[in-house]
Amino acid sequence: MVVCNLTGGIGNQLFQYAMAKSLASRKKSELYFDIRSFQWDELRTFELDQLGLNYKIVSNEMVDYLKSNPLSYYQRIKKQLGVIEPYFKNSYIKELSFQFDENFNKYKCKNVFLEGYWQSEKYFESIRTQILTEIQFDLSNSIGGKYYSKILQEKESVSIHVRRGDYAQNPETNSYHGLMNFEYYKKAIELIKTKLNHPYFFVFSDDKAYVKELFGDFNNLIIVEECERDIDDLCLMSKCKHQIIANSSFSWWGAWLNQNHNKIVIAPNQWFNDVTMQLQTKDLIPSRWIKI
Repeated sequence: MVVCNLTGGIGNQLFQYAMAKSLASRKKSELYFDIRSFQWDELRTFELDQLGLNYKIVSNEMVDYLKSNPLSYYQRIKKQLGVIEPYFKNSYIKELSFQFDENFNKYKCKNVFLEGYWQSEKYFESIRTQILTEIQFDLSNSIGGKYYSKILQEKESVSIHVRRGDYAQNPETNSYHGLMNFEYYKKAIELIKTKLNHPYFFVFSDDKAYVKELFGDFNNLIIVEECERDIDDLCLMSKCKHQIIANSSFSWWGAWLNQNHNKIVIAPNQWFNDVTMQLQTKDLIPSRWIKI
């Protein structure tokens, strides 16, 4: 079994799921989710249950067993002899850094518990088709349906995601992540206009008042403001032909799930304010996307 510890918002959960799904597919194992973190997380909830994924919920006892790193007979002998096994042979694997783990293909243990963010498509690009098939959006009972109709009408629809929320309201979070300023979005929009004929923009944000002030004078632009669920915003972003994303895993997934083969994705070069974390982002943005 492959057990994935889920934390954070829908973007983080998707990264964690996709990495675990890739490993489970390689091992031909069942995929389990550990969702206990949401019992004490006041800001986030388990959201992958809205996507029709194939998974099971792991028991507390199994998590404790895997995290205790149970050793095989041969591993116990090696330990007695003072031989230290590499971490990727353990049943509990915790992410070492934000960068792609080059030892990913060496993960050996048949039953494994994964803890980390795993924010690189290198973990799961080999099963992209499988992920796209498994993730199922449903707008049938959502106000998002009317926006979807408009997105389909536009030949060159472009989603713009403006992440605010705790990035703006929490000083500690702001100093860690930072916010994309208006100059970034203005530059990205101008770049899109040089590459597309008559682009039409759809703005998504958790701060509607802010984006109304920011984009109120723009032509060929709609602010999506009536969707009640994050999952609907994510779906609508992915249905646009192109994306301008924020330094957010949420809009990263809106772009990655876009199946337009000719899509243009513009992403911020500065993903973190934190210098140490920024130095670890080389595997985060796919090379085919444009960083500015």
